[in-house]
Amino acid sequence: MSRSELSTAPSPSGDIRLSTSETAQDVHPLFHRESAPPDPDYAREVAHAKRFCERHHGDAAFRAAVRRDAQAAIDAAGIAGTADDYRPLFDPVAWRRHLANPGASPRAVRRLLAFNAEKATWRSRLRNELRVDHPGLHAWRRRQILRCFGQLPTENAEYIVHAPVSFELCRGCSVGCWFCGISAGRLSAVWRYEAHREAWRNVLEVVREVVGDAGRLGFCYWGTDPFDNPDYEQFCRDHHEILGAFPHTTTAMADRDLTRARQLLELSQAHGCKLNRFSVLSLGALNRIHAAFTAEEMLYVDLALQHAQSQGAKTRAGKVLARARRAEEILAEDAGETVEVSTRERSGRSTLPTSQASTIACVSGFQLNLVDRRVRLISPCPASERWPDGYRVHAEAHYESPDDLRQVLKQMTSPETLQTFLSARSTVKLREDVKAIMQGDDLLLQGPFRTIALPVSRHPYASALAPLLTQDATVEAVALTLEREVGASLDRVFEVLNSLHALGLLDDEPSDACETNTTISSATREAAI
Repeated sequence: MSRSELSTAPSPSGDIRLSTSETAQDVHPLFHRESAPPDPDYAREVAHAKRFCERHHGDAAFRAAVRRDAQAAIDAAGIAGTADDYRPLFDPVAWRRHLANPGASPRAVRRLLAFNAEKATWRSRLRNELRVDHPGLHAWRRRQILRCFGQLPTENAEYIVHAPVSFELCRGCSVGCWFCGISAGRLSAVWRYEAHREAWRNVLEVVREVVGDAGRLGFCYWGTDPFDNPDYEQFCRDHHEILGAFPHTTTAMADRDLTRARQLLELSQAHGCKLNRFSVLSLGALNRIHAAFTAEEMLYVDLALQHAQSQGAKTRAGKVLARARRAEEILAEDAGETVEVSTRERSGRSTLPTSQASTIACVSGFQLNLVDRRVRLISPCPASERWPDGYRVHAEAHYESPDDLRQVLKQMTSPETLQTFLSARSTVKLREDVKAIMQGDDLLLQGPFRTIALPVSRHPYASALAPLLTQDATVEAVALTLEREVGASLDRVFEVLNSLHALGLLDDEPSDACETNTTISSATREAAI
């Protein structure tokens, strides 16, 4: 758990730097390279180390073969290199030696880990350096980023880029993954390009007016699979032209149409897209992908190994969370216990341990469904009873035309919706998962994964502030109480409370009333014109 003093600085993850061993002369940038590595075989070595990991992670038979005769297994899989080249990747003893002395590890392992660190740094920069044109939306997005670092396991929070927009080009998904983290429904409609080209380009233009260059981080799926739309690539070309980047793709259908998958990768790379991802739903799919693409061709394609033989747990959100809950209820029933469903529903909180609640959501901004002409303002959160799919809906509306969408986004980016700044009448209260703890004279605001300290040397009113943050009190009431009881400056109290708000420590969830009335009515939009 990280701890820092009160600050509205960027996320605690920061840039991920290469270790001393990874900056050795035989390790060079590959993901962010400006020119080819000095060694022409550098990329090939990394690609085959990556393929070894994919095979070992996703194929139980390969893992068993490696235990029997690692070199024979590597050769049979068509992976270049020797067993010693990859030993820390499959031998726990060798891995511990690597951790103790990374510089002594095989070159292929060091180069692969440096490549992975580059990708992590890239995600961090996308998250932290992106600037949304609309200042209120930018501040709101920053608040969601910092909140997520306090609420989610670090590895989960660091993976989220908080894209400002995503577009669904279908209604539902044909794949039907049992573990879908956002509970996608069945495919029921497809938005074809030729019939909607003008409308699509107009939507992109409206989004660009609000988010500016940050729109380049947008992508064209959500609870959908890109390959369900036969015209997906055409939509991506327009996204590149208008928002400034060819969107990355995650598809679970690459192995069903390998020709299309290859053409998409070529088109994507030709337009400067750095990374794509194939979800792998079976060992057969992994085999087909590995047979169709060389290790070198897959260097800039991550494989999300989701099938039964793969190592690693599914994200506890969406359908997985629903199954986990049902399993817990069955176990409780078998033990003769009473499941307090009503208590859970009243609290609106997950009964799962916080460390297990997570999300696959990666948007802090607008999520549009073009089929239904619906737009929502959403942000990631730990999956819970209230938000089982791991994201919060702050506002929702339907639009009829690009001009209508423009007014909807104007309303969604109003100071009232975004809660940009706390006013004297704003209600302040810590998030339910944040505890105010006095450590000596210092006040610690302790969340599940991050603690913020208000040292008494800088905040002499800290002990008096602590109990006020656990009540539903207005900013004005808190400030006047601290002025009366400990002589705190009203301006200073306002400043500190707004800093806590910017750090995502205060409760800013949509209210229950908002949840039942998130649709922005046409009358409200007309009033805003």
